[in-house]
Amino acid sequence: MNLLSTNLMGLGVGGPQLAQALGMDIASAKTATGSASTDAYALTTTVTEFTTTASGTGARLPDATPGLVVLVANFGAETLKLYPGASDKINNGTATTGSVDVLTGKSALCFCIDTVDWLVFAAA
Repeated sequence: MNLLSTNLMGLGVGGPQLAQALGMDIASAKTATGSASTDAYALTTTVTEFTTTASGTGARLPDATPGLVVLVANFGAETLKLYPGASDKINNGTATTGSVDVLTGKSALCFCIDTVDWLVFAAA
């Protein structure tokens, strides 16, 4: 159970199921992997913080689901490559292989707008 879920339950808002449904999953201190969408770190949480990024390594967004929002923070030493899932696109780029760079000390906010397209806003 995450912090938001715990706080909601403490305030008497619904049971654990409601609190969990309204909460966010957070993964911290992750290590970027791979050098392409096929072997990059697979994102499975709403918020992911990377603290280890080697040159050319990256992360892959989940398969596109309309309305899904993902935040990726890069606190590693190198730029993080952010890839779309299988057959998906980022910012109308090339399916599967088009990526966005998330610079060191910066974050990217990702919005899924349909079953194949992600809008990604990466801090410059």
